Amino acid sequence: MIHVDEPIAAIAVSACTIIGAVAGALWQRARGWREPERLRDLSTDQLHARFDRLEQLGDAMAIEIERVSEGQRFTTRLLSERMVAQAPPALPLSRSSEFRTPH
Repeated sequence: MIHVDEPIAAIAVSACTIIGAVAGALWQRARGWREPERLRDLSTDQLHARFDRLEQLGDAMAIEIERVSEGQRFTTRLLSERMVAQAPPALPLSRSSEFRTPH
């Protein structure tokens, strides 16, 4: 069941994201974006070493994100099984004819 607060929160987060992206783009344009001087001074080997570390960091983050998603799937499966176990039993079709409404 969707509550009224969920769509309002989604709209608010979307609006803040869009406003932040536009403000960041305007701020960079106003400052005149330049390549940082510290990157110009690095040699090719140093840049390759940095990119290798970034690649390792990306791989480690991907593994951690996969672990979190596996945990989420496991928790969701356990909760759904618990909900099925706690659900009241359905009436058999033969008994449903005994309960008639007066209209």
